[in-house]
Order: sequence, then structure tokens, then C-alpha cells
Amino acid sequence: MKTKKICLACSAGGHLTEILIIKRYLGIKKNFFFIINKKIKFKENKVYYVSHGIINFNLLKNFYEIFKIFLKEKPKIIISTGASIAFPVAIVGKYFFNTKIIFIETVTRVKKPSRTGKILYWISDTFFFQWKELKKFYPKGILLNLLDLI
Repeated sequence: MKTKKICLACSAGGHLTEILIIKRYLGIKKNFFFIINKKIKFKENKVYYVSHGIINFNLLKNFYEIFKIFLKEKPKIIISTGASIAFPVAIVGKYFFNTKIIFIETVTRVKKPSRTGKILYWISDTFFFQWKELKKFYPKGILLNLLDLI
């Protein structure tokens, strides 16, 4: 059976640290690629860097950049920990490529949801949050603490 291709999408920094924990825990060793919004020294085989866009012109540029990546890679699953890059990756994946979306709200959001989390909660196929205080914001989400996976 062929493994489905996975897109790991996140911002550099803490979001990347979280997605690396997930990658290791799930044993993802092949058939994946990263999309990151900042060029950093990073020892992974396949990494695509896109513009850092939030709500400005770069967001439109992100859609174009991500669309080109998806045409080439054709992922079946997106796993994202946020932040700003998660939104355009999820939109392109879900609405143009019928890609399944798994979103993990960052561990730094203890009492209030992130802006990205508020949006992706509604379009993700599976949504995880890491603090029980967020259950009132994400009633259909799943409580999962990444620190338990280490």
C-alpha cells in the first residue's frame, strides 16, 4: 500500500518545533514535505519556503506559491500547527485539491484561541487543542497535549 503524501505546514519557530514533535511521534519518514514561511537552516529533505503573508498583498502571493507547490506535490493530508501560513495552505488544499486537514492549535494558546485556530476550526477535518480551557471555543475539537508525546 502506498503511503499518502503529507504536507507539514507551519511558521518558523515554536510552530515548527511542535510539528517536528508530531512528525517524530507519527513516525513520518518518507513521502512528506514542509511548507515554511521563513528561510531558516533546516535539515530536512524537501522544504518549500513561501512569503510571510498575513492579511496583506503577500497573502495573495502565498496562494499562488502554495498552489504551484500543490500542483507538483499533490498531498493528500495537511498537518499544521499554524500560524499565518496555515490559512492559505488549508484553503488551497481543501478547496482546490480536496486535501484532508489536520490542525493542532499551538501549546501557547492556553485560555484564548489563536486567530488561525478560530478560522481553521471550521474547515479542518480533524482539529486538536492542547489545553482543556479551550474546549468552550472548540467543542468538537480533540484535547491532545503534545508534551505528552515527547
